Amino acid sequence: MGIFRLQRGYYLYTGSALGRGALSLDGRVARHLRRSKRLKWHIDHLLSLDDVQVKAVVTAETEGHMECEINRYLKESMDAEIPIPGFGSSDCHEGCGSHLLFLRDREDPSYTVAQLYHEKTGRIPTCRKIR
Repeated sequence: MGIFRLQRGYYLYTGSALGRGALSLDGRVARHLRRSKRLKWHIDHLLSLDDVQVKAVVTAETEGHMECEINRYLKESMDAEIPIPGFGSSDCHEGCGSHLLFLRDREDPSYTVAQLYHEKTGRIPTCRKIR
């Protein structure tokens, strides 16, 4: 993807996990949170940087793929920007532009993100603070 300079602030990454075991929601989140791993996906490269800290993980179980729908809903509802075109969306067929979003001038957005997940999915999301 190249080299990008990211501004200090909050970023949202939207992904999906519909498999079992390591590919399950818990398995995928655990993998992303590990510091030591093979760098396979865009998010792996971002999370491997020393200056990057995961502050929270918001998840909601759904019946099917809602990653693009949720990503667009977060972008519109939170007036988020696309910091790196194509990031995390190489298999996106819905024109999201990126599954990494940047929030300018924000406090911790975890609660708002959880509320928006609930609005969009009808499910009670889990919001787990990290570090």
